[in-house]
Amino acid sequence: MELWSFIGGAALSLGASIFWQKTIQKKNKDQANALYTEIEKQQLQFDELAQNNTALENLFAVAPLGYLMIDEKNQLLSCNQLAKELLGITTWQREGPKRSLLEYARSYELDQLITRTREEKAPQKTEWSPTVFSSSTSKYLRAETVLLPQQRVGVFLQNRKELVELTRSRDLWTSAVAHELKTPLTSIRLVHETLSTRISPDLLTWVEKVIKEVNRLAELVQDLLDLGQWEYPEFPEPIDLKVLLDQSWDILEPVALHRNIRLDYQGPDTLPSIGDAKAIVRVWLNLLDNAVKYSPEGKTILVHANPEDVPLASSPRWLIDIQDEGPGFPAQDLDRVFEAFYRADPARARRTGGSGLGLAIVRQIVDGHDGYIQAHNHPETGGAWLQIALPWTQSHA
Repeated sequence: MELWSFIGGAALSLGASIFWQKTIQKKNKDQANALYTEIEKQQLQFDELAQNNTALENLFAVAPLGYLMIDEKNQLLSCNQLAKELLGITTWQREGPKRSLLEYARSYELDQLITRTREEKAPQKTEWSPTVFSSSTSKYLRAETVLLPQQRVGVFLQNRKELVELTRSRDLWTSAVAHELKTPLTSIRLVHETLSTRISPDLLTWVEKVIKEVNRLAELVQDLLDLGQWEYPEFPEPIDLKVLLDQSWDILEPVALHRNIRLDYQGPDTLPSIGDAKAIVRVWLNLLDNAVKYSPEGKTILVHANPEDVPLASSPRWLIDIQDEGPGFPAQDLDRVFEAFYRADPARARRTGGSGLGLAIVRQIVDGHDGYIQAHNHPETGGAWLQIALPWTQSHA
């Protein structure tokens, strides 16, 4: 009896062992199949990433922009052919040893730009003219950066030499033409002064119409000269943007009061900055004059000033909004309002006067002060809404 019990127990144990063994084998097989499936899936993803990487490399190779990728140690990881040409890099090889960017290209401007990109954790840009090239191959480079994962930095480069030279040639030509026009315009004015005292009253109206157009042409000539000649001063002065704003409004207020238009300023009592006081007055006069011209009678021009919300590492600026309750800008032309001779409505421009250069001059001055200006239409009133950013310095009172 005990023998049969032993045999039965052994058989039962053996059966259970075989069952568990087969169960474990099946489980292991399922796990192995799942692992193989996951490996195949990962391999497909890896192949897809490799193909995408190859496609990006091919794209950057033929792109009309130079491209660099810099690692967290400022070592050059990637560089397309155009970037090599722009920076004079001759020894870099993709499969070669990693070396710092400065070993390949002695561009301290670019090295500082990359450092600033990491510090401010935001895209940066700069322009400079390398001095290592001969005059026949001189370049005027523009670099823009983007911060990538793992503290890497991507850099896009372009040579703006042709554009810069074209702009300079255009400005020189415009300035020359404007200078040539000043003399005959002065002569016409002198002739008008003489004729106005010698002709019959019924003809005087026609002479006045002529001189009105001559004066408008003279204003255009002066605007052309201003657009081509203004430069940021070598020694900028401490200025108060609020004081200059008040001075500009004092000049325009008599015209505004005639149409019952008032200015509502909201912001700090002082806006300390640095720059060219006369040029900033020109900015406020142009912007406020436009606001007065296009505002309906009895309306208010709102000027709101406050510090720009920027990272602590960035250069602080005042953000100043000027809003009117006029018809605003055509939505499709918002990107063009700062172009020279831009006029959304030529017929209206003729009625209100102006050369079409006012906002172009404003942008030149604001850009020269390391600021920026943007045009919008206010979402509630529909009126023109201009945002200006200008440097914010510690109070110099």
